[in-house]
Amino acid sequence: MDISEVKQNLGRRVQVRDDRLMLDGEYILTGCIIRRDDKFGFYYQVELTKDHAVTITGIGNITAIDPAPPEKTVSRHSANIASDMLEGYRNRLFITDNPDEIPLLYSGALFQLRQIVDYARGRLAKKEGGSG
Repeated sequence: MDISEVKQNLGRRVQVRDDRLMLDGEYILTGCIIRRDDKFGFYYQVELTKDHAVTITGIGNITAIDPAPPEKTVSRHSANIASDMLEGYRNRLFITDNPDEIPLLYSGALFQLRQIVDYARGRLAKKEGGSG
């Protein structure tokens, strides 16, 4: 999961797999923490609960089980802009000389990709609703 999906999935079930902590199962996503490390910079961790126990793990170790619907419908125009932005992030990744920029470009690219996916889901939902 990436940071752009956390807000939509707070309070929802997530699948967790963290071999280091020997976690593998369903938990409830209850929070997100941003931390700073001198060696790696900023990174995110998530707070999970199961049977009244709290667990902290990396954001990359969780996957949404019940994907949250998009907060608002993404228009085709917005999806086209997201596609152009995604291409820009991809191109910038190939030329950047700053290692600190890579996580920001990655997060930005994931956000733009999510916009495109939300547009596709909305388009298909309209199609399914109209044919019923």
